[in-house]
Amino acid sequence: MKLNEISPNTVKGSWTSDLTLRKLWGLTELKKIKDTFDTVYILGSWYGNAAIILNLLRKQISFEHIVNVDTDQQALGTSERLLNKMGLADNTEFMLADANELDYRQLGHNGLVLNFSTVDIAGTDWFENIPPGTTLLIQARDRVEGSPNQFSTVQDLVQRFPLSRVNYQGEKLFKDPETEFKSFMIIGQK
Repeated sequence: MKLNEISPNTVKGSWTSDLTLRKLWGLTELKKIKDTFDTVYILGSWYGNAAIILNLLRKQISFEHIVNVDTDQQALGTSERLLNKMGLADNTEFMLADANELDYRQLGHNGLVLNFSTVDIAGTDWFENIPPGTTLLIQARDRVEGSPNQFSTVQDLVQRFPLSRVNYQGEKLFKDPETEFKSFMIIGQK
């Protein structure tokens, strides 16, 4: 998978304010809806930032296990080293896999799937394979040239990934290193 992110493809680039604030926005809204999960799958986990943030927010959102999923072996290895160095890897699995080929076997009945990388993951099998009743947090942004998925409104996200129940849908304006953009998010149950 070619990453279309505008932030640099480095550990430092993965912590740009727009990427970090988008994850915090998502997890803040998620906590208002549900705050306890068994297993959390993070699709397109890149350098493991969402896993780091989730571990730091453990008193607000509890979980037993994280599965960081990415197709980039180097980024996945870096995320494993970072989480180990921070003492946060004990509950984390690092899975080199295409999100569209997952069977979510570890998800359990109280699982969560986080996809902050929706614009970069081609296809919808990643979504179709998620068991009904699973909680999802899906984010996308507008104006990403060359991306396999283009979104202009939060309604585009709602229509492309229909949930049985939408607990939250919204959009926010952010600024990446080059331009302002809108980020869209839905949270709910499949």
